[in-house]
Amino acid sequence: MRVVLARLAGMLATLGVASMVIYLILAVLPGDPAAFLASRASTRASPETLALIREQLGLDQPLPLRYLHWLANALHGDFGRSWLTGASVMDLMGQRIGATALLGVFLFLSGCLLTFVLGGLAALKPRGVADRLLSAQALIGTALPGFVLGLIAIRIFANGLGWASVIGDGTPRTVLPPAAVGGLGLASYWGRPFSSLVGAALASDWALAARARGIGETRLLWRHAIPNALVGFLPFLGIGLAGALTGTIMIENVFSWPGLGAFIVDAIKRRDLPVVQAFAMLAVTFYIATTAAADLMFWLLSPRADQGGAQS
Repeated sequence: MRVVLARLAGMLATLGVASMVIYLILAVLPGDPAAFLASRASTRASPETLALIREQLGLDQPLPLRYLHWLANALHGDFGRSWLTGASVMDLMGQRIGATALLGVFLFLSGCLLTFVLGGLAALKPRGVADRLLSAQALIGTALPGFVLGLIAIRIFANGLGWASVIGDGTPRTVLPPAAVGGLGLASYWGRPFSSLVGAALASDWALAARARGIGETRLLWRHAIPNALVGFLPFLGIGLAGALTGTIMIENVFSWPGLGAFIVDAIKRRDLPVVQAFAMLAVTFYIATTAAADLMFWLLSPRADQGGAQS
């Protein structure tokens, strides 16, 4: 219980620091938001017009007071209104987050599938075909950014072979191409660590005892070694799941996926700071929560944690 409470306190402290950093960095960016917004309506704005815009946006208040006011509202789920449309930021994001979540789930699952299959087979037969494919996948996935992989996939499978749609509609019908590209990126970082964990499981004493009882290598791999390796792999899964949300942003833009990606990129270009601040806090919160959950599960499932708990 103390471990859970300590972890929760650490999460809250990290979120507090992150909220301060996010707000202050975006608030002190070069340029005057009032002048930028005024320029969208007219070529020249009078000082009185700029002062009125700053007052409406709350930019005339001291920065610490603006942060505290923003934080108090954010704790109640209110991240303000878009400077450009006047609509609620949470309403605008709520209209798009479903499509992003769908892509993120499929992206995460495709990365898991590719990692478990190639990583397991590579551990079973080192220097075999699966091991070479794992090395090639790691090289390609880490050397090429996700949007480049997406453009290559569109050129080959959509434009060339006609197997997939270039335009995503936010439904499972068109989710596989962008999810596969994003999953390849995840698996390129996961493959080698997972293969090492599976290899260690296959070389353990209990694996030798299982072979002595006549259990075949294939059954040993899928029924015993991979499930055993998943405990040590939980921290990697937590980080990957956290990155799946932000990792979809560039993939969404490449495949025209109607999620948060294009919306956030447009908000950054147009200096719609309330939208950018809300997304940054959403990403940080999701990252902290998923990595903390993975660490807690690892602590609960690890035999060493049980031993430590017994000793204490």
